[in-house]
This record gives sequence, C-alpha cells and structure tokens, in this order.
Amino acid sequence: LNSKSQLLVGERHGKPDQWQCPQGGVDDEWTDTSNAGHPLTTKPKETIVQAAIRELHEETGLIIDRHVILDSTFPTPSTGNDGGHSGSSNTGVRYSTAGSSNWLTKAGLAGQELHWTVFRCMDGR
Repeated sequence: LNSKSQLLVGERHGKPDQWQCPQGGVDDEWTDTSNAGHPLTTKPKETIVQAAIRELHEETGLIIDRHVILDSTFPTPSTGNDGGHSGSSNTGVRYSTAGSSNWLTKAGLAGQELHWTVFRCMDGR
C-alpha cells in the first residue's frame, strides 16, 4: 500500500485483462535475498511472513525495512522476537471449487490455503 492506501495490482503476463497482486508459495527450503549486499543464505522451511517478504522482493525488487514495512497479515500470525518477520499461522483460508471446471480445478490448485500479507511503502509515495 502507498500513502493513499492504494494497492499494487499488476496485469498477469500472457493473460490479458487478468490482474493480481504479487503472490507466491511457501518454500520448504529457501534462499534469503532480503539483505542486499550480504551473502545469500539457505534456510529451512519458510513461515508465511518470510515467504511474503521473499515473494515481494522477487516480484517487485522491494526490500523489507528499506522500501516497505510489514503492515498486517490475515489470518494474524504468531510472532517471534524479530519484529514480526518470523510469524506463522497454521490456519489459512481455503476456498472450494467443487463441481466446477474452472482453471483452478484443472491445474490442481483448488482448495489451496491462502494467507494475505500487507506491506506499506516507507517513503510516502
């Protein structure tokens, strides 16, 4: 979100007139790319918030605590002693596409667990 609470939404590559926010999945093993200028490190399974931070950086180049701050998550994660960056939640939101033949069902994505993480731009633009 920017200072006017406008949401970043982009048109999907190769799918005209289909829009989405930056998004992605949780990796079982991942590389920390959020600390620019320092060596990359491989870490064990990500939390929901760690995955959101990684995906935001991969898809937009934005870096947590440099360009954006963590604003909120849904469902609300538990947090550790690192400013909320290690938060995780065991309960996401699931949706059903039972009985439909939409692309989610065909791609085997129906019923995925969804979590939302909101970041706010730090520079006020």
